[in-house]
Amino acid sequence: DAQIWGLSLPALVALVAEPALSIIDTAFVGRMPDAALSLGGLGVATSVFDFIFRCYNFLCVVTVPLVARAVIAKRRGDVGAEDPAEITGRVIGLAATLGVLTWLSLALATPQALTFAGAEPGSPLVGTAEAYLGIRAAALPASLVNTVAVGAFRGQLDTTTPLSIVLAQTLANVVLGAALVFGVPSIGIPAMGVEGAALATVLSIYLAFGLFCVNLNSRGMVTWQAALTWPSTLREMQPLIVGSLSQLLRTPSLQ
Repeated sequence: DAQIWGLSLPALVALVAEPALSIIDTAFVGRMPDAALSLGGLGVATSVFDFIFRCYNFLCVVTVPLVARAVIAKRRGDVGAEDPAEITGRVIGLAATLGVLTWLSLALATPQALTFAGAEPGSPLVGTAEAYLGIRAAALPASLVNTVAVGAFRGQLDTTTPLSIVLAQTLANVVLGAALVFGVPSIGIPAMGVEGAALATVLSIYLAFGLFCVNLNSRGMVTWQAALTWPSTLREMQPLIVGSLSQLLRTPSLQ
């Protein structure tokens, strides 16, 4: 029981990483002079990201058993056992590719994405939502890689490392959010409002991305070259593909 609680509690806290970033943004933007308009636009934009992360949740969910099975097979000395670091590398390659493609898709279809999220064309909320979405979308590749990293650590029965990184990310987002939303004139940082909230979130996500990469690399948990080979190993990634389809079918029903 103690081991179960020791694994589940840190995992539960880490699970709320992405929602926590949006909550922090909302807290800061809600203190701006034009809070009603800014919060409305922020709400529309964050609902787009919520939908995206629901769709790509499979990256973490399916990485856990893939890595865990490989770790067990390797420890048993099974003939032909796959290196869990290779698996992690390939899934990271998939996540990075999906992140870049989604980022580009949002850049090309921002009005359509906001309309899908409930914004009326021509609404005063659209400008605020577009500004936030355009900046935060730049963090999508890192966010999806971070999701895979969490799954890789869980597959190795390590939930405390992701928790530590998530806490560092959250703290960075709070500090950067306060500075960039309201400005710090004494050191030349202007008040950026909603754009500042988005930029703070992007920077904190890339901080977590760097910490995850350093930890994965230092512990030999990833083979970076494998990230380039994911297109040729789709058969081995069949559980990921099945998982993605089920998530994509499930997500619209929750909206």
